[in-house]
Amino acid sequence: MAKITLYLIIIISIVSACNLTTYYSINLFAADISSEDIQAAQRLANESTQQAKKMAEQSTPQSDQANFQIEQAKNLANQAIAQAKQVSEEASKAVNNASVKNGVIANCTTVSTNIETQITKFNDGKNPRVEKFQIIASSVAELIKKLKEEKVDIKNLESSLIILNKKLKNYILVQDSYVSGITSTKFTTCTKSENEFKSSLQDSQNKLKIVKDVAKDLQDYVQKNVRQEIQKIKDQTKN
Repeated sequence: MAKITLYLIIIISIVSACNLTTYYSINLFAADISSEDIQAAQRLANESTQQAKKMAEQSTPQSDQANFQIEQAKNLANQAIAQAKQVSEEASKAVNNASVKNGVIANCTTVSTNIETQITKFNDGKNPRVEKFQIIASSVAELIKKLKEEKVDIKNLESSLIILNKKLKNYILVQDSYVSGITSTKFTTCTKSENEFKSSLQDSQNKLKIVKDVAKDLQDYVQKNVRQEIQKIKDQTKN
């Protein structure tokens, strides 16, 4: 029984550590640089310019070194201004590229590429997310097998495992459904009208929300039900 208790502790640790980390977002049109970034860069440029002017006004250059320091300050200010301008131009270009006009989407290839990037990111994290719960399910199944050998009552835990496997299966299905939907959306960017694209994108966003909800439900079930059932058995084996 001591071995079972130790095994229970290990399983509880596995379950407790399995927090679902997700990266769920659809960000196809936003510029990589936000308006806050632009404003911050512009503020930096203005501050650097004012600082350079102040240094130039207050300094009475008596040597080449003083002149050099003033020129350095001016150069830094000019660089900050140039960087702020570049940031602003890149952000404006990104927004314009992703704008939707009458008919098909302007620069649809850019939007299509953004969607493909989204699909890749989602798929890269899909298997690790599923594997976390597959590890839990297989660990619980092995635990049930060992507890049966020790004649421990595991009816509730068996029921929990059945539900867990159903929830996990559903989690896999809704993720696949989202990928299928967003892939279809990608194909509408350059071939369908603006309204058709918007409708397809909205459908993908709805499917993504379902993925989030199912993921949260699965996570909560593991922590609030499966973990609790294992803890109950652990407490019983102490007595």
